[in-house]
Amino acid sequence: MFNKKMTPPIFGENITATGMLEEQVCIGDVYRIGGTIIQVTQGRVPCATISKYNEERDFLKKVVETCLTGYFFRVLQEGKIESNSDIELVEKDPCDISVLSATQVLFHQKEDQKSIEEILKIDALAEDWRKRFLKLL
Repeated sequence: MFNKKMTPPIFGENITATGMLEEQVCIGDVYRIGGTIIQVTQGRVPCATISKYNEERDFLKKVVETCLTGYFFRVLQEGKIESNSDIELVEKDPCDISVLSATQVLFHQKEDQKSIEEILKIDALAEDWRKRFLKLL
């Protein structure tokens, strides 16, 4: 996208994984990494700092356009994570709403009341995002 190699942490992330794209990961999904159990609670809402950090003026703009923001977890069970720990899906959230689709609603489809109502049904939804979506209603 920017014609240069970017090395993690691009967003300042704590965990970088392959094969866990925003379109594949759902809010509420539970994962085991080593001895830790975590749950996806929301997508990230980036700020201009990521443009400065990556030395790309349009970085934030592209992230918002694509909704490829990454996502946050809550820790359900503390444990040790090693650099070679496998990431295993333990439980798929029954609402089956991907981070990508929720982020698209938040950033670009703010009038989509039906989708907002569906997102608000996710028990694991972070309080910050719950407030943001309630405000859109």
